[in-house]
Amino acid sequence: GNGISMILFAGIVSRASSMVNTVITELYLAINGIMKYWFIVPFTLVLFLAAIVFIVIMTNAERRIPVQYAKRQVGRKMYGGQSTHIPIKVNMTGVLPVIFASSLLGIPGMIRGFMPNATGWFATFLSWFNYDTASYAILYFILIMGFNFFYVAIQYNPIEIANNLKKNSGAIPGIRP
Repeated sequence: GNGISMILFAGIVSRASSMVNTVITELYLAINGIMKYWFIVPFTLVLFLAAIVFIVIMTNAERRIPVQYAKRQVGRKMYGGQSTHIPIKVNMTGVLPVIFASSLLGIPGMIRGFMPNATGWFATFLSWFNYDTASYAILYFILIMGFNFFYVAIQYNPIEIANNLKKNSGAIPGIRP
């Protein structure tokens, strides 16, 4: 659907060859008798598959809140009396916070690429944004949580849902209208 999804996919595919080379190298070392690699290779593959399964489960997970609608008679017809649910996704935002956070944190790296001979405080500042530093990981986590919060605050309007329930004579069992 979106162009950014294709860019992310291309980034993942471009790193796949180095990951496959690393696994093949470790497998070669395991065959040559270095014992620690007998555990690292299967553990890496199991961890990779577990991450994929966890991501798929969390992407499709939803909390179903039961709703009951009151019966009402309009003319000769009886309406309502249904029991349904409100599906609320556990992960409403999908990958958008990750995309926004990685885009923002990629800007200093791009600036550093244009200025490879930078020195002083500016070079130190740009080094905080290397993807293999703790400061990068902390900033990445904070940005993902922040974008997640703001995206859900914009997209999910509980007052509108409550007004729709009230207008249609709906109630959540166990919760006062």
